[in-house]
Amino acid sequence: MILEKRELLEFTCALLALRGATVTKTEGELLEVELGPELKRKLGRGSVVLAFSEEVAGRVREAELVTPGSYFFSLLLSVAREKGIVCRRVARERAGGAGGFTKQMKFDKFGVEIVERESYHHCFVRFHFLVSYCTVDSTHEMRSVLYDVTLRQVASESDGLWERVCFDDPVREEQDLPPVDRGELTLALGEASSHLIARIRHKVFALKARSSTLLESELKRLEDYYRHLIHEEGTYSMETIRKRANDREYGHGSKLEWQRKAATEAVRFWPRVRLSLVGLEEMRLPRTILTLKVDKHPFTEFCGLFDHASGRAKGAFCWGCNGLTTHVWLDRSGAVLCEECFSQSDKQW
Repeated sequence: MILEKRELLEFTCALLALRGATVTKTEGELLEVELGPELKRKLGRGSVVLAFSEEVAGRVREAELVTPGSYFFSLLLSVAREKGIVCRRVARERAGGAGGFTKQMKFDKFGVEIVERESYHHCFVRFHFLVSYCTVDSTHEMRSVLYDVTLRQVASESDGLWERVCFDDPVREEQDLPPVDRGELTLALGEASSHLIARIRHKVFALKARSSTLLESELKRLEDYYRHLIHEEGTYSMETIRKRANDREYGHGSKLEWQRKAATEAVRFWPRVRLSLVGLEEMRLPRTILTLKVDKHPFTEFCGLFDHASGRAKGAFCWGCNGLTTHVWLDRSGAVLCEECFSQSDKQW
């Protein structure tokens, strides 16, 4: 998604405060910043005024523009990278606990009891990329990809999950959670990059089409320019024309100049897309795997998943597709199924 001004402002406030600056929000979407010692040395001044749109920066003469691709945003990213690009956060548990699992589930014509609980931390990594689309001009946007380290795949979690999650920041020492293995991070980054490339493919095609159109227009302009020169040369005297006709270097030089300019324009209009990793969040959610027992024959057991961070049941694992579902059916063989798998079963009650 494109980074919104609010998110950019919050990032800037948090980073500057972490580096010892005093940040004051003012009317008109501006930040007045008294810099800490570290940033004073970098910038050679004690204070700055920051704007988060070109419109506001244009109104306030002394304001520094902070948008993806701007000088000050690049400076903020370099400051953030000096301390590492990884943020580790562990979610707090909401009141209630896994006992609420059965209340949030819908078991079709049967009940269950919890016979075993196994708690763990489910690990996610969110990669933040700055995507730059460059041709004769440039545009930039921020995109994020959430990777499920536990399941080793790009996460299918909805954005709604994170709205209910609160984090302990920083990670408490007593939690004793080792960081994600470097090999796992390398695998995750590769998967996240591939996923992002697939998501922006349509934009890349549009950039190539636009670049091709602009280049074609520019080459046509060059062609018209040189044809105009040739036409103008036709008005010279016969003596000048004979002299230049005998001068092979003149015609050869003009042709080379045309080719050189055309090649230069082709390079200038060549479309380029660059992904830059600008941030990484490691997030751990406390969850419990529940072993549940059906209260009717054949008294089969199955597993469910409860998320303590959101206080919500993720669901029970379907025996047919291994997916999670919050509405569960039981066929005559004792298989616990989701609605789709149950509808395809030949052993319905």
